[in-house]
Amino acid sequence: MKTLYSPTAAARLLNINPARLQRWLNYGHFRPEYRAMLGDVEARLLTIDEIELLKSVMDLINNGMPVQKAFAEINSQELESTIIIEL
Repeated sequence: MKTLYSPTAAARLLNINPARLQRWLNYGHFRPEYRAMLGDVEARLLTIDEIELLKSVMDLINNGMPVQKAFAEINSQELESTIIIEL
């Protein structure tokens, strides 16, 4: 079983503000593979591999690449399917 991280925990591992990661998720720049449903509430969950992928995006952004272009670089590597976990 994979270890899954909340956006806040992932942001801590990435050493960024959690609001920044939430914006990326809300704007659709990055779509995690897993999400959990607790009634009507959806929680997006990230794997360590996705966090590593976001680290490479952050390197591109920190080197001066615009956010949208940095995420466009990794879009081909993203998984298309989403796994839903009912809680």
